[in-house]
Amino acid sequence: MEPQDGAERLHHAEAENAHLNDTVRVLREELEKLSCERDDRLQKAIASANTEILHLRGTIEALREKLEEAAGERERAVAAATAAAEGEMTHLRSTIETLRVDIEDVRR
Repeated sequence: MEPQDGAERLHHAEAENAHLNDTVRVLREELEKLSCERDDRLQKAIASANTEILHLRGTIEALREKLEEAAGERERAVAAATAAAEGEMTHLRSTIETLRVDIEDVRR
């Protein structure tokens, strides 16, 4: 083995080592870039999901309020109809009683 041959091999090994180190650095940078991109996509997806959740909660609340309002209106309508029916029944009973009295008076 000649000294020049050994020096050439050493130079070649150092060059290959430098190339491998560059490759490792580039791959690490690419991995870091991909990791950052993945984290960004994940954060955007989470933000979008949270926005949609807030929107859906708002929709649910609005629908719940409308449902409660409709139930209240229905209860008021039932109460009004019941009161009207009771008033009419009272009036009809009074009319029946008056007619009975009139019929009894006619019979006498």
